[in-house]
Amino acid sequence: MKINFNGEELTGKLGQYEDGQKHLQLFDKDGCPYMTVSTNIFTKNGHNFFGGVILWSGNFAINTPIEDTITIKNYSENQGIEEALLDAGIIKKEDKIAHCITTFCEMNVYKIYENN
Repeated sequence: MKINFNGEELTGKLGQYEDGQKHLQLFDKDGCPYMTVSTNIFTKNGHNFFGGVILWSGNFAINTPIEDTITIKNYSENQGIEEALLDAGIIKKEDKIAHCITTFCEMNVYKIYENN
């Protein structure tokens, strides 16, 4: 998977955290790690990782991991990455399944597919 971000041509590699949740790492043209796009909001036993995290999907809260999803870290040094992923077709607006609110940031959760 290819993505352009901050003037860089990057390659994405999808993997998973210890608890099975998906993560996405981006590498530059030389194969060096550039950034981690995702964050894991659950511990390996399925509990919320961040204090006070709430996942909203429609009108209900989600308290356990959802299979084949990725939580996009779109704050701090990653600001703008969510839009770049949408532009590249790696994630799709219609696949946004939840909004995560923590004590210090907000993130969106998307369904992600291996072939994106």
